Amino acid sequence: MILLGGKTLRESSLEWAGKLASRCDVGLITEFATARTQRGAGRVHVPRMPYVVDVALEATKRFKHAILVNTKSPVAFFAYPNKPSLLLAKDCQIHTLATVAEDGPQALIELAVMLGAENAEIQRQSPDLPKMPSGKLDSDTISAVVANVLPEGVIVSDESISMGRNLLDFTKGCPPHDWLFITGGSIGQGMPLATGAAVACRDRPVLSLSGDGSAMYTLQSLWTQAREQLNVTTVIYANRSYAILHGELRNVGAQPGKNTRRLFDLENPNLNWVEMACGMGVEGVRVETAEELHRAMSYGLSTPGPYLIEAIC
Repeated sequence: MILLGGKTLRESSLEWAGKLASRCDVGLITEFATARTQRGAGRVHVPRMPYVVDVALEATKRFKHAILVNTKSPVAFFAYPNKPSLLLAKDCQIHTLATVAEDGPQALIELAVMLGAENAEIQRQSPDLPKMPSGKLDSDTISAVVANVLPEGVIVSDESISMGRNLLDFTKGCPPHDWLFITGGSIGQGMPLATGAAVACRDRPVLSLSGDGSAMYTLQSLWTQAREQLNVTTVIYANRSYAILHGELRNVGAQPGKNTRRLFDLENPNLNWVEMACGMGVEGVRVETAEELHRAMSYGLSTPGPYLIEAIC
């Protein structure tokens, strides 16, 4: 497989990676913490390295060689008991085509030319949207709604963390767009990232997806969005919890007590994101069903200025 990172995830480099995949019958995967990926219908679709160790090992078990381009060897985020750190098969050999600091896009071009792949047929992602869901919100229904409302050229800042792990599967056939991920282990980057993207690209809509725990670190981003009248639609996954921390405790075999669980909850009192957004000068609405979320997102993405949606899930 070829493991891609950095600027190799822009459309032109993905074309060359697609030629290599077609000509040489290799698999393509992106690193997990990708800063920016250009994706959607008509582009070369490259799946992302899964976060969960067992899922990642299942995705990579068939590969005997891993070729790194602008990335490092894939490892688990934490050291989990009785699980490997390297997310590759034990007998998989690792080769570096281009380090993080080197010119990965040019390396892909030169490799493709060397192997006679410059004219290879590319397999492109076909337009494909999931069925519009109905009823209460959960991870799947929110992902399906997002897929059905994404406009062409939108910039998505994704800090949905545990609730949004299936977003990429639901949205791979959407109109062409840019997807921005958080790139480290801290939380709170998503809303400032969306703000910066909106400043840089005022002619494009920006969708900010954030867990309520992550958003609490940088909610002042809303004030900047209001002050600068930035076209950012923010969806808060309001599950009243730092769900990622609950999950990681389970993954390392911990048995948290009552006080530990309370540290990871966002209840008593519940956060009111609509009122907090209003206090920052941003219009907001609370939604509890897929139908309500669809209407709210359609309004936010088509209306100038910032807008916040609190999705109760």
